[in-house]
Amino acid sequence: MISRVLLNRWMQNIEKLKKQKVQLTSLLADNSINIEEYRLTIEEINKKINDLMSDKLKLEKSKDQSKRERKNMKILKNELKEYIHFNKLTPEMLHRLVDRIEIKEDGSPKIYYRFANDFLNA
Repeated sequence: MISRVLLNRWMQNIEKLKKQKVQLTSLLADNSINIEEYRLTIEEINKKINDLMSDKLKLEKSKDQSKRERKNMKILKNELKEYIHFNKLTPEMLHRLVDRIEIKEDGSPKIYYRFANDFLNA
């Protein structure tokens, strides 16, 4: 699964950056680098960590959205299965599928389906 691969890669990158921070602290303690070099490098590493955290949140959000979309598609599929072999449109069918119908000034109808909002808001 792609998300597991990305999550593992994300965790490896975070661990690598944490190790770099520890190494920098050691270099500062040994006077191998000055405080300004330490501070600048730590800021850069912290920015990379924040970027990775942001990427993780986006991945999780995308994964949640995909789950909602699959659920909505399953609901729609089940609804459509009930009506796929019909000979006439019954009021019950109309009420289950259509939220409202508006007539425009030119006389053309605009149909709002009940399931359309679920896909737009997902």
